[in-house]
Amino acid sequence: MSMIPNSYVNPNVCHVKVSKLRSFNASQLKGIDKTIVIQENDRPLAVLLKYEDFMAMQKQLLASLEQAILSDKSTVEGVLVGRNDVKSGNTRGLEEVRDSLRKVREKA
Repeated sequence: MSMIPNSYVNPNVCHVKVSKLRSFNASQLKGIDKTIVIQENDRPLAVLLKYEDFMAMQKQLLASLEQAILSDKSTVEGVLVGRNDVKSGNTRGLEEVRDSLRKVREKA
């Protein structure tokens, strides 16, 4: 597995020890301009980043997923068939589906 350097993703990555978190207050957190990798004994535990940066990442992830789904013709067709099934009432309740699956497992 190849590793992507932190600077490729975000050139403002900073590593801090978990004990440093105790010194942060709300004002300092609002002013963070770096992505902070929180670590203990040189082992990464978590990442702290600005909320705006997190939302931008989520937006990009959603766009990538949409692109992947829309580029697969069979997936798009499946979504359209499912949507039409819902519109026409051609659906089953969750318990009915679970019962059907149980019966299939019992026969196997």
